[in-house]
Amino acid sequence: MDTYHDTIAALATPVGIGGIGIIKISGPFSRKIAERIFRKKDKINQLLKPRYLHFGAVMDPSSQEVIDEVLLTYMPASASYTREDVVEIQCHSGYLILEKILNLVLSHQRVRLAEPGEFTRRAFLNGRIDLTQVEAIVDLIQARTGSALMQAASQLGGILTEKIHGVKKNLISLISHIESAIDFPEEEIEIFSTEEVLGELKGLEGEIKALLSTYEEGKLFREGVKTAIIGRPNVGKSSLLNALLGEERAIISHLPGTTRDTIEENINIHGIPLTIIDTAGLPFYTITDPIEEKGTNRTRDKASQADLVLLVLDQSSPLTENDQAIFEEFQRKKMVIVLNKADLPAALNPLSVSPALKNNAMVSISAKYHQGLEELKKVIHGLIIERKEISSPPVFINRLHHKISLEKADGGISRAIKSLEAGMSQEFIAVDLKCSLDYLGEIVGETTTEEILDQIFAEFCIGK
Repeated sequence: MDTYHDTIAALATPVGIGGIGIIKISGPFSRKIAERIFRKKDKINQLLKPRYLHFGAVMDPSSQEVIDEVLLTYMPASASYTREDVVEIQCHSGYLILEKILNLVLSHQRVRLAEPGEFTRRAFLNGRIDLTQVEAIVDLIQARTGSALMQAASQLGGILTEKIHGVKKNLISLISHIESAIDFPEEEIEIFSTEEVLGELKGLEGEIKALLSTYEEGKLFREGVKTAIIGRPNVGKSSLLNALLGEERAIISHLPGTTRDTIEENINIHGIPLTIIDTAGLPFYTITDPIEEKGTNRTRDKASQADLVLLVLDQSSPLTENDQAIFEEFQRKKMVIVLNKADLPAALNPLSVSPALKNNAMVSISAKYHQGLEELKKVIHGLIIERKEISSPPVFINRLHHKISLEKADGGISRAIKSLEAGMSQEFIAVDLKCSLDYLGEIVGETTTEEILDQIFAEFCIGK
């Protein structure tokens, strides 16, 4: 059985009490199911006119029980999200109402519950959207900042698709010309000189490398930056977390060792999503308490996995061996030195610290009185985003399989350039360029494996 030609149904809104709940049905039996369970208030005309919002009630045909008053839309395949016949039922959002209506839909022998992401997968398989747009839908739903939302909206609008197709079009033109010259050497076909072909190839290579250079930043906007707050006990790490969040998320105390476990929260710093991790203090003494030992082990794990580390020092006391040991342990990480307790008399001279410590960005703050936080945010943003201006609209790649496919495509063009410069036959050049063409096709879903598709659609919830 071809499961992607079944009729499917699912909740399109989260389960729970609310104003509106939506049940979506897609497939060849969508309209028949709707006509079986829906009764329009207009008793004279029960026809479901396409792309109109119809007011009526969902009724169990076996018992004639009215379940709820609803709004229903029928969209024929030519103009629906999945490119199949689609019905959407808008009812009051309550656990029992949604369950009863969905069960009534699923009671039809030709309909089943949709798999996660199956509506969007059908939109992709039916040619309504390509793979970059599928991924953009996930990113739109998961976006935590305005920048991430802008990137996802641009990709859904086709900006990355257009870029890839533009490179592919030029590559196809070049391959066609090379193959024509090979197949019809005696025909009067305009021949590109070696220099002209090299120029075209290097131009395409430059476009691909430019796209590749956007990966780290695109990934950053999509996934965010894991940022660990570390330091010895009682330097104000939890106070810094609370100050950045603007709320009392972590318990704070003048007693060292208050934080025993890590706390993770999401914040937005000038459009960049950060996952801030408050950690247990790393003491210099030998730990005998097994709970404290677990906390410090977890601190080290989180800090080693972080993209950015905020090392908090207490500037009201001199630099300690403990501070220096923590710095040395994580000095290979991207780091900001946070000099906390600026509201107290200074005992730590930033200029007197070790040269290695001074090589990092350093910001003086008072977490208690929220002083210096804006400067800290600017420094964090500057470390994360190295470029000064954002193109509008931005064209990014933000997934590992984009990067891998582009690197392979770039490799094919690079080999073709070397072959051409070495005076090798154009047949070899055409083979490498065709490989590059296939790798570009993987990004938009023209030559993508089922394994990659399964990984992408696993990110979706049921009903999307």
